[in-house]
Amino acid sequence: APHCEPCVLGKQAAVPFPASTDDNVPKLIVHTDVMGPLPETYGGARYAATYLDGDTGRAWVRLVKGRDEVTSTTIEMMKLIICARGAPTRILRSDNGTEYLTKELKRYLSGEGVRHETTAPYTPPQNGAAERLNRTLQERTRALLADADADPRLWGEALTTVNYVRNLSPIKGRDKTPWEAFHGTKPNVDHLRVWGCKAYVLIPKAQRYTKFEPITWPGIFIGYAHEDGTKAYRVKLDDGKIKISRNVVFVENPLPDRARLDDDDTG
Repeated sequence: APHCEPCVLGKQAAVPFPASTDDNVPKLIVHTDVMGPLPETYGGARYAATYLDGDTGRAWVRLVKGRDEVTSTTIEMMKLIICARGAPTRILRSDNGTEYLTKELKRYLSGEGVRHETTAPYTPPQNGAAERLNRTLQERTRALLADADADPRLWGEALTTVNYVRNLSPIKGRDKTPWEAFHGTKPNVDHLRVWGCKAYVLIPKAQRYTKFEPITWPGIFIGYAHEDGTKAYRVKLDDGKIKISRNVVFVENPLPDRARLDDDDTG
């Protein structure tokens, strides 16, 4: 049918995307995207690369200082996912950002037999699974930072914690948590704690100088070290240092001021 040019110039809309069938057809696909730039973390990161296993919903977050680190991070993550899953990934889906179009990444994917699918320019819905994951993580991270009234530079710690808890939690449309679907075992959630709460780290005996000084470092709980292979917690001490320890006491529900009254005070 003929078109009215002024109407086209003023009213043209994007072509709607058909419903995705990725959730119904196993493709051994990994979706990836990059958030940023963001405020610099204490470790110097300004970006976060996310990776989503399309078949199980399991997700990973990696903090990077710049987009130039995305290629090496993506290769590292693909190796990790392929090894952990025990089956070859067939598709890597990303946007067409230059960080995903390097010769190094192309050479690696070709060698592994992985097809790289990229979106059309300025068409983020084509990478919808990664976009939805990022939106979920960003919303929950904002809520976490606001609830704890935390330093904005801790967004990286909050983001990785949100993703860690998401992997252990039920998600819409699936009868298993992402952790169980990917690893084959039900997750243990007994170790979860309130992010940003007061925390005390036991000082190792070798680092105590006298018998009468405090035996703990005070700080706040900022995350888990579990995905690094360590069954431990991350605590930002009052002096700014970050400690990883298994020996941590958490104060998740601070006592009101009245609770500090003497035991025999009944007033």
